[in-house]
Amino acid sequence: MSHPYLVVGAGIGGLVAATALARRGHRVEIVERTPELTAVGAGIILGANATAVLDALDIDVRPAGLPLESLDVLNAAGAVIQAMPLASSTGLRGQMLAFHRAELHRVLVEFLPANVTLRLGTQVVDVHESADSVSARFSDGRAGEYTVLVGADGLRSETRRRVHGDVPLHYAGETCWRAVVPGVAVGAAGTETWGTGVRMGVIPLTGGRVYTFLVAVAPEGSPNQANSDVLARFAALAGPCALARGGMAALAPGELHMLHHDLYELPAPCWGKGRTWLLGDAAHAMTPNQGQGAAMAIEDAAVLALVIGDGVSDPAEAHARYVAERDARVRRVQLDSRRLGEVATVQGAFLRAARDLLLPLVPGKLAQSQLERLAAPGIQIAGRLREASSGA
Repeated sequence: MSHPYLVVGAGIGGLVAATALARRGHRVEIVERTPELTAVGAGIILGANATAVLDALDIDVRPAGLPLESLDVLNAAGAVIQAMPLASSTGLRGQMLAFHRAELHRVLVEFLPANVTLRLGTQVVDVHESADSVSARFSDGRAGEYTVLVGADGLRSETRRRVHGDVPLHYAGETCWRAVVPGVAVGAAGTETWGTGVRMGVIPLTGGRVYTFLVAVAPEGSPNQANSDVLARFAALAGPCALARGGMAALAPGELHMLHHDLYELPAPCWGKGRTWLLGDAAHAMTPNQGQGAAMAIEDAAVLALVIGDGVSDPAEAHARYVAERDARVRRVQLDSRRLGEVATVQGAFLRAARDLLLPLVPGKLAQSQLERLAAPGIQIAGRLREASSGA
């Protein structure tokens, strides 16, 4: 009997990778260092590329998500400077969904196939590769032999460190606060409002809630602030931002839980080697400016399963195909996200005025076509998954 596959990390990428491998008939173990499955974060958007892959894997996340009708960029006064209606975009119709991250995570766990074993409160403490397998020892005293070890353990991946050493993270120059706020009605449009050195997103969720993120240019490691001081930094941003801030300010002390962290990315993707493969943030952490971090992890998971197919006879050759399929795609998205963040948080009144003047000149159809081109590779991957499933 062939060895099972080991997935390290039960985040979005790890759970989808385990499901994709299991759908190919493989036995899969997931180990997660936290003793309980609690998704870290507030909200998340999945674009058409991500939802298409999940559909192809028969993971029905739609009941947990809210379809977005539009993605709009606003200036500090709350005026729309770029509108992107999604309903009129044939390549994206009804496929962009916004979620509370914990609710999306729960659905992914519920859809794990029976041939996936999930072990919580467990870490990999040692790894050794041979010609035929990769062996792992765990913090609970167990050991096992596996065909491939998939590192899906996030930005500060221990799996990546074992393979590539200490790869320095690149600070994006911004710090971010995130929260989910109840009782704020903003319709079905996701918005991001751009000021000078600050920006704020307001994304509607199910249940009359919004997910909001507040991003500011700041020195690395700047200390957190009281919630009221954070909101004051963004007081000049009008429109949906004002509604969200009002909802946040109306909460009783202790009810507003704002997550704060600096934004980091990997300088370039790194994919592992041999029988140890990386995906998601462990391989290519990127800034969240295009909302594609989780989508890239989901695409990685699908391609990994397609490359492995019915099994791995030559891990080096299979890994090379995985990297060949993913590296250029992910690098392009990573760099585009970096550039978009630089535009969104320009400092200085002149640069902000120039940006706000030029952005409306971009035709709406061009912006829509760019979004469709961004999603197209993932939709193609989803089609390949369906073909593979029908031929299995």
